[in-house]
Amino acid sequence: MWHWTERAFFAIEFRSKNGGTSIKYTRDGAFTVDRNGYLMTKDGDYVLNANGAANTAGGQANYIRVNPNLEVTIDTDGTIYQNNTAVARIGIVDFENYDYLEKYGENLYDTVPGARLIASDARIEQGCLEMSNVNIVTEMVDMITITRAYEANQKIITTIDETLDKAVNAVGQV
Repeated sequence: MWHWTERAFFAIEFRSKNGGTSIKYTRDGAFTVDRNGYLMTKDGDYVLNANGAANTAGGQANYIRVNPNLEVTIDTDGTIYQNNTAVARIGIVDFENYDYLEKYGENLYDTVPGARLIASDARIEQGCLEMSNVNIVTEMVDMITITRAYEANQKIITTIDETLDKAVNAVGQV
């Protein structure tokens, strides 16, 4: 599990249901190492190394592979170490303008024409996950406030409707 200290994305090779692949981007750092030693997302997509991320190129040469039987440590720049030896570097990218990203699925982003990758000096922290940027208590209070306002407006509409009903029925009686 990794967590960002800056704005940036991990580059992954996404495999669609029909078998096609494309480069997608995520901030979700809940990665695992499969039995063959490849660094994967929880959905089974390959995490790309720095070269693959910078060149938006997938393929086995750009996958991150480690020895699944050895401990993995990650430096803040994304360099992966095993036995105190650098074995790979996680692809960390950012974009010049986030308007050129579109949400894809649960936690992925895809680029649209005009998107430009830029160098990222983001740092990652091993063993941490980014927390939600939503304050649950504040959101619940806001939701209760909105519900009460809706109920009050509903009562106003009902009262006006009843008043109009009486006016129409009273005018109709002679």
